Formats: sequence, structure tokens, C-alpha cells
Amino acid sequence: MSIISIDLYDCYDYIIGLSRTECTCYDPKGDFSLDYNTSYSGLYLDELEPLKSLNSIPDCTDDVWEVMDRARDNAVKAFVKDATKELLKWNKLRVNPYTGVIGRRTNTRDRGITNTYGGVHIICKDIIAGSITIKKIYTCFNFTGNVTVRVTDNLGNVYDTNILNTTEDTWVENDITDIELPLHSDLVDNVEYFIYYQLGAGQDARNNDICCNCSKTMNFCANRPYYLRSHSDTYRWAESVMVGGFTTNDISRFTDITYDYGGNNFMNGLNLEIDVNCDVGQVLCRNALNYESDPLAIATAFAVRYKAAELLADWIFSSPNLSYPKLINRENLEAEQLVWIKKYDELIQHIGEETDITKTDCLECKDNFEIGKGTIYS
Repeated sequence: MSIISIDLYDCYDYIIGLSRTECTCYDPKGDFSLDYNTSYSGLYLDELEPLKSLNSIPDCTDDVWEVMDRARDNAVKAFVKDATKELLKWNKLRVNPYTGVIGRRTNTRDRGITNTYGGVHIICKDIIAGSITIKKIYTCFNFTGNVTVRVTDNLGNVYDTNILNTTEDTWVENDITDIELPLHSDLVDNVEYFIYYQLGAGQDARNNDICCNCSKTMNFCANRPYYLRSHSDTYRWAESVMVGGFTTNDISRFTDITYDYGGNNFMNGLNLEIDVNCDVGQVLCRNALNYESDPLAIATAFAVRYKAAELLADWIFSSPNLSYPKLINRENLEAEQLVWIKKYDELIQHIGEETDITKTDCLECKDNFEIGKGTIYS
């Protein structure tokens, strides 16, 4: 399909078209009647020699259009993968990925929460293209039943609500739909998240904490966030976020940046299984590609067209349809496919060398690495 639903690929929609040739029968998306001939870059797949012959298929009744559509989408995916790999030749990750759990299972007594609400407060280091994804939430309370846990931020966004199981004084693993939380917003200096619940009469959380002797290295303090320091592998997440417990009777001021909910090193009965990542792909395209003034955007469009043509040629070679050899000389197509592969590789190298890595906070230059000038598309 030409509109790829995965966010990573959104800005590549219609980067190239399939054909300018009128084909009223081709309408794979219903309302998207111009799907096959829309090209934001002005490039079209079937205008590469010898693929021009494909637009002469009578009445466009063949499945070639669907295959061209698929080749375009697969070419975008291949481009993102290959260009990201090339970027990592010249640069290194500034934000190290982390997968693990925030919070210990150690607890000795009830927390003694007397307020209506309790939970976890997360203050994020400002990392453009960074995110923390909550995969599971573990609960440990003094009652058996369930607790409703909500996730919101200091911008007024509500991300998710989950009804989680609890078993008295026992850790319970709760699978949830992944909750991806960005580490950056243009609207605030630091994004903050509140993962909280409401307690009933006689209900309390257990007193699990974040780490042993936290006060020495990971003391929750908004004025001196510990994500500015290095941490061991076990607490690598602490280089991207600061996490602490809080309790309150008033949740109406989450968006008030001057209001201090405080914070401590307890998790208030919750442990969070998380991934911390930085989307290197956003270095290539964070919002949209400007095909009018950005040379790398044009290079990207050419690269996608060459890769789509290569994939389409593979399909033609393997297709049992006898009409294609009549339309396209196999030897010519094989020769052109080698040219497309070479040009694609050259463009990937050029884009990897010339991309401005400061568009996000994911990458930094490798030490003692001289970046040369790559070959421009032709």
C-alpha cells in the first residue's frame, strides 16, 4: 500500500509515483483515486528505461500495478534500513538503548500512603527523537483485586488507562499495550509523565524502591536531575529519565510547571518494564522532505526509485506471465538493474555522509573520522 501506516515511514508517502499514464481502473485505496500517479518529488517509477514499456499493458488489467505499489513501499523500508546503517558507519549513538525494569521487587512493609492518589513521576531529559516505551507494569499492593493506572503528561495529554491486577503483598506482572512516551516536546523544556492510581479506603502500596542507597547517586531532585550523570548498565535508563514516587490529593495541576509534586526514591507499588530508544531514522526525515530546496531530499527520492525499480525487475524475472518478456528485453533489464543497484549504493553512501545529524539527539560523530564527499545522483 502506498500510504505506510508505520510512523517511521510517514514522511516518505508518495515520494515517487508509479506512472503518469492514465489508468482509471487502478484505485487500490478507494478514495485515493490519484494514488498511482501522485509524486511529491516529480519522479515516476515507470519512467526508468526499460520500465516505460509497462505502461503499455492493455487496459491496465494486469497485477503489475499492485506489484509496482508494493515495490515502492518495500523500497522505502529498504532505504530507511540501509541509510540508517550507513549513518552508523560515520557516527555513533549518543543515547544508548536500554531494556529492563525500573524499580526493585524488594519491599518490607506498606508504604503508608494517606493521600488519594499515588504513583510515579518521570522527568525526561530533553532528547529529540528519543522515547521511553512502557511494556509491562508490575504491581504490589496490600489488597487483592485491581487498580486503575493512568498515564498523563505535563501538556495535558492522556496516553493510556489500564486496569491492572493485584494480589495481596505479591508482585503481579501485567501485560499492557505498549505505551510510547516521547522524551521531547517543542512546547516545554522537559516533558514530564505521571503514572498514577487512586486508592480506596484501607488500600495501600508496598514500599518498593528504585535502587539500594539511591540517595548517593540517584536522588530525585528536579533542580539537579540525575540523568545528567553517567550510570551503570543496570541503571542505564537513568541517563535519559529521572523517576520518583509521589502522592497527592490534587491531580489538577499536572500541567502547572511551577507546581512541585515532590518526589522520592520509592515506586509506590509499581515497577515499570521499559525500552529506552532514540529513533535514528528521524535524522533522515523527522517531519517532511522538501523536494524543492533540499538536495538530500531529492537524493532520497532518486534512491527510492532505483531500489523500487530493482525490486520490480526481480518480480518481472520471476513472474510466470509471458507478456513481460515481450514488453521488456530481459538482457536490457538485467543490465539496467545492475546500474540501478550501483546508483542506489552511491546515493546511500552520499546521504550517510552528508546528513545533518543535529536534527535529533540520537547521534554524534565518531572520533578521528574524516567524512568525505559522496557521489551525487545523476
